Amino acid sequence: NSNSKSNSSNNNSNSKESTQVDNSLAILADMYRKQGRDFYANEDYSNALDSFSKALIQAPRNWPNKLAVLGNRAATYMMLNRYIEAIDDCNSAILIDKTVLKLYTRKARAYLRLGRIK
Repeated sequence: NSNSKSNSSNNNSNSKESTQVDNSLAILADMYRKQGRDFYANEDYSNALDSFSKALIQAPRNWPNKLAVLGNRAATYMMLNRYIEAIDDCNSAILIDKTVLKLYTRKARAYLRLGRIK
C-alpha cells in the first residue's frame, strides 16, 4: 500500500511539473505570436513568419491560440507568395475548427494564385 501512495504522489508531482512546463511554453508561444502580429502589421513578413513558426514550435499540445497562429502564418505565407505552405496551414487549422470561413477563403485565394482554379 505504501508503494501505491508513493506512486500516486509521484504522479501528482509529474502532473504539476507537466502543467508548469505547459504554462511556460504557452507564455513563450504567446510572446512569439504577439511578436509575429507586430511584424505582420509592419509588413515585415519574413520576421512575422519566423515568429509565428516559433510560436507553433513552442506551443504546448492544447494551446488555445494554435488555430489563430496557423491562420496568421497562412496569411503571412500568402504575402510571401508561398501558396502551398499557406494551403497546408489552412488545412491544419481547418482540422482544429472547420467552421472558420476565413480559412476556406484564404485557401481558395492560394489555389487561385497557383492557377489551380479559375
